[in-house]
Amino acid sequence: MLFPAWFSLTFWFVLRLVIGVGDHMLHFSSQTWIGAMTAPEKRGRNMAIYGLFFSLGFAVGPQLVNLTHIGTAVPFFVSGVMVLVAWMLVWSIRNAFIADGDEVRKLSFFASIKRFSDVMRIAWVAMIPPFLYGVLETGLNATFPIVGLRGGMSTFMITTIISAFSVGTILFQVPIGIFSDRTGRGKVLPALILAGSAVFLMLAFVSLHWLFIGFFFVLGILLGSLYSLGLSYMTDLTPTALLPAGNILVGMCFSMGSILGPTVTGALIGHFGATSFYYAISFLLAAGALGLFFHRNKTI
Repeated sequence: MLFPAWFSLTFWFVLRLVIGVGDHMLHFSSQTWIGAMTAPEKRGRNMAIYGLFFSLGFAVGPQLVNLTHIGTAVPFFVSGVMVLVAWMLVWSIRNAFIADGDEVRKLSFFASIKRFSDVMRIAWVAMIPPFLYGVLETGLNATFPIVGLRGGMSTFMITTIISAFSVGTILFQVPIGIFSDRTGRGKVLPALILAGSAVFLMLAFVSLHWLFIGFFFVLGILLGSLYSLGLSYMTDLTPTALLPAGNILVGMCFSMGSILGPTVTGALIGHFGATSFYYAISFLLAAGALGLFFHRNKTI
C-alpha cells in the first residue's frame, strides 16, 4: 500500500526488493509444506494444484491495472487488502516442522551450505525445469511484446497470444500433474520440454498472426507446468530433511531464469533480429530436455 505514497523509481525499487524477499519466503514455505505432507503417488497432482493457483494469480494480477480509471492508487490498495486477508488466514494454520531432530533445526552458515550442496548433488537435474520456466515466463511477458510489435502485431493481438499461453497452462496443469504421478517426472519432463522446443522453432516460420494464438495455447499445455513438475521432481529425489534447502534452490533457479530471460533474449533481438527470440528459446529448451533425458533418475 506504500507504492502510491511516492512515485519515485528509487522508492519503488526498494519496495519491490522487500516484496521479492517476502514473496520468496512465501513460496519456499508453502512448497516445502506441500512437498513434505503429500504422499508420493499424489505429489504431482497437489503440486499442480499449487501451480494452478500460481498461474491464476499471474493471470488475474495484471487485470488490476484496469482499476486505474477509478484512481491511480486503487490497484495498489486492492492488492494490499488481498495480502492482508491472506495474512489473517495464515494465522489459523498450525505451526509445524517437516522433520524432527537437530539436523533440520540447527542453524549455522556451514550447515546450510552443506545442505545446499547435498541437494545439488542429489537433485541438480530437477533445477532445470524451474530455471527454464523463469526464462520462459519473463521472456514471454517482457520480450515477446517487443517481438510482436516489430512483427506488426497489434497490442490486442499480443495480449491475446500471451493469454492463450495462460489458458493452456490453467486447463492442463492438473491433468499433466496427475499423468506425471503415473508415468514419472523423469519421463514426462524431457518429452514436454522437447516438444515445446519444436513448437518454438516452428514459430520462427509462422507469418499469420492469428496462428500464434493456437501455437501459444499448445505451448501453455506443454511448458506451463514446468515449475510445478520441477518442484515435484525435486521432492521425489530429495530426502525430507533437505526439502527446505531444495525449495530455496528451486526458487533461486527460477529467479535466475527470470533475470536472464529478458536480458539475453533482448540482447539477441537487438543484434540478430526478432526471430532470434524463437531460436534462442528453442535451443535452450532442447538443451534442458537433453540434460533431463540423460541424467534422469531411472526409478522415478
